[in-house]
Amino acid sequence: MGILVLILLIIGAFVVLSILGSLTFGLIIPILMWMFIGWLANRLVNGDRPQSAINDMVLGLIGGIVGSIIFGGSGFIGSIIFGTIGAVIVIFGYRLISGNRA
Repeated sequence: MGILVLILLIIGAFVVLSILGSLTFGLIIPILMWMFIGWLANRLVNGDRPQSAINDMVLGLIGGIVGSIIFGGSGFIGSIIFGTIGAVIVIFGYRLISGNRA
């Protein structure tokens, strides 16, 4: 009986670690990539006037979506390049709509 409980605990631990691993690669890695894309696009457009990390992340997310729709790129490097181009497009579009040309 004790061996059966031990086997069930090991299987349960593998399931929990598998779920945590998929969350790490499914959520945390893309969020870090979106933040980098937003930061890079912000530096390209704004120069030395930094924005907040949340603004960069949201901008990178929207830019990544726009870039992948327009260019259809795949892979890590393609996502960064096309996401950055998409984020720059989003920045300029936002400035045109809001009237903020600075």
